[in-house]
Amino acid sequence: MKFFFEARLYTLVGVLLAAAFTASFPWPPQRTHDLAAFMSFNECLDCGLGHVSNGLIATPLYYLLKFLMVTPGLYAMGSLVVFMICAGIFVMLVKFSGNPTQQPYLTKLSLAFLVMVGVVQMLGFPFVDGMRELGFGVDFLHPSLSSRTFLSLAFLICSFCIIKGKYISAALAIAAGSIAHPTNGIALTLIVLMTPIYLIIILKERLKIRSLLAIVVICFLGIVPILMKLVSLSEIFRDSSYLSIASADYIAALYRDEIDDFSAVYQLLVHPNLLLLKLAFCLSPIGLLVFHGKKIVNYRSLLRLIPLIVLPFLFFFFVALIELLYAKFGVFEFIMEKIINSQVGCRVVKYAGLPAVFIWFSLILFYMDSLVKLGGIWKSLTSKMIAVNSLIYISILIFSLIAVLFVDYKNPYNYAHLVLNTNIEKNYKVEGRTSYYKALLNAGYSYDRVNEQFLFDCKTGPIYRSRPDVSNSTASELYKNLSNDKLRSMVDIEFFDLFDDLNERQHIIGEIQASLPSGAGIITPPYFNCFREFLPQYDVYFQEHDDGNFMLGAKQVYGAFLNRMINLNIEYSEIPTQSSGLNIDIIRRNWLKLSENDYLSIKNGEPKFSYVLTEASHYLNLEVIVKSDTWALYRIQ
Repeated sequence: MKFFFEARLYTLVGVLLAAAFTASFPWPPQRTHDLAAFMSFNECLDCGLGHVSNGLIATPLYYLLKFLMVTPGLYAMGSLVVFMICAGIFVMLVKFSGNPTQQPYLTKLSLAFLVMVGVVQMLGFPFVDGMRELGFGVDFLHPSLSSRTFLSLAFLICSFCIIKGKYISAALAIAAGSIAHPTNGIALTLIVLMTPIYLIIILKERLKIRSLLAIVVICFLGIVPILMKLVSLSEIFRDSSYLSIASADYIAALYRDEIDDFSAVYQLLVHPNLLLLKLAFCLSPIGLLVFHGKKIVNYRSLLRLIPLIVLPFLFFFFVALIELLYAKFGVFEFIMEKIINSQVGCRVVKYAGLPAVFIWFSLILFYMDSLVKLGGIWKSLTSKMIAVNSLIYISILIFSLIAVLFVDYKNPYNYAHLVLNTNIEKNYKVEGRTSYYKALLNAGYSYDRVNEQFLFDCKTGPIYRSRPDVSNSTASELYKNLSNDKLRSMVDIEFFDLFDDLNERQHIIGEIQASLPSGAGIITPPYFNCFREFLPQYDVYFQEHDDGNFMLGAKQVYGAFLNRMINLNIEYSEIPTQSSGLNIDIIRRNWLKLSENDYLSIKNGEPKFSYVLTEASHYLNLEVIVKSDTWALYRIQ
């Protein structure tokens, strides 16, 4: 009877999760990830620098995911299946993290938690991403399937293995995760490698030398693919107009353009509340665990998790210290470069909540026991199971209320129609990322909602009616976020109404595909996003936001793109910082100053780039191929 009751409960929670997932808007893949998957097919015509740099993020996992990533229907189904598998694994890990007496209660608690995850899914953005700010689920139990999904799952499994003292299994888990997402995987691997030091010195565990050697070898094997890629960068970019860059110039450029993606100091000064939230969620269970001591079941086993939780924050503050010393004295240049490449300063802390969740569940059970023992109003709770079951019922009630109050039933949520559209990658080859938006529209989702997703993925940065004062956006204001109400009031609404619209983008993409041969090189305005993703069969010259992100990975990537940036008059040292909110506007103003001679010079250096796409108001004395009220497409002759 007990088995059938649990089976019904598992089924109910599974149905609720599936309902929440399919009722929420189906996210397309993270931008650039679909193009990286496409590159895994090695079928684009005459792949250029932009394609090659994009392909660098394609890990070995992409060879398994590529069919999902470039097929809207399969991606939607794959995301749902992986989400449900992750949910099942989560329940099993939480259940078996405790002793046999705890396991029934831990099962119920994990199921109640998953129902609340379903609530978050139904609420959608930004609530879905809010889990990341707790350090829990950097893409674990997230509706958008990516390589990060597998890394966060791997780190969760790794944490479970460490609880159980299965250290070689933990190494295998993190090695698999590092292969899936090496950028963050390297830092997490380092944390796992440092954990035995804590186990031996603090917990006095005796680990065999051969076990330690096995852990080191397995962890190393997990990062071999990324090491091989880093070693081969010079070969990858051998055909590019590579400019040799000093490390100091590289660091300064990335601080000006991509500070939010790697800088710990930036996070401290701009997002202190989010950091405090992470610290509270991740470190408070450690304090409570130590305070209650052996009263907590599996106390010693849970102590093994402390380095997995604490070290990410120590890395964070260490990076902040290095940044400050570098800014003051110019020291640690080599370390600064590697901090940028690994993004260890702000990314790794988002994983610290995964091991912390095991401690939280044990603490909840302990406090339930304590309440039952108090008597009084809790006297009727003759068993913890009553309280645990009550949590599930409360979670289901909240889920039902959210479903009634927040789900937009007027807008058809035809997930099944989307999933059944299983045209293999050929649609992506022809239409690029627009195939996702077309698939959503064909499935019955409203244009406004699909356009909202397009804007979230591809929206142009701030463009202003008049040139803002840039006097306060110098390097001395590096860490200061200068975006304010005055700037926001100056935004050029007409520009966004004209250019940032899905139909308008699809229209010009269709004109390009009808007018230009596949494989042609196109110089597009660098302040617009997603042209490369919309035109996978063409070579897009430079796309500032994406290519700036790829530069984080290695100085060689920056050196390969720098000549193109100079040709477009957008050197980072000469424009305001990204954090100022002024850089995109200045990039646009510099672009509109370029003349036909500038484009002729580009073609002379790289003959492949024979076409220019620009705003219609940007007149060039070149052959007009297509012109509308919005866009103009020219041939460079």
